[in-house]
Amino acid sequence: DLGGTVANANSPIVACRFPGRDASELSRALQAHSVLSSARHGFLRISVHLYNNEQDVQDLARALRELLASPANV
Repeated sequence: DLGGTVANANSPIVACRFPGRDASELSRALQAHSVLSSARHGFLRISVHLYNNEQDVQDLARALRELLASPANV
């Protein structure tokens, strides 16, 4: 659990908010970890697809944990 609030758990597109965090800053910081995402309406938007594998998901989780453990200005 990364502490985010997911907008709709029944979608392959994950849109979540992290308290005290700016979605745009998180998205930019994830790019430095080779994770593509976007910020939409205050949500961090991530979508996995057929070409993503378990390692991609683990890399995303690791990058998010690292970023969320750092000060809020990522």
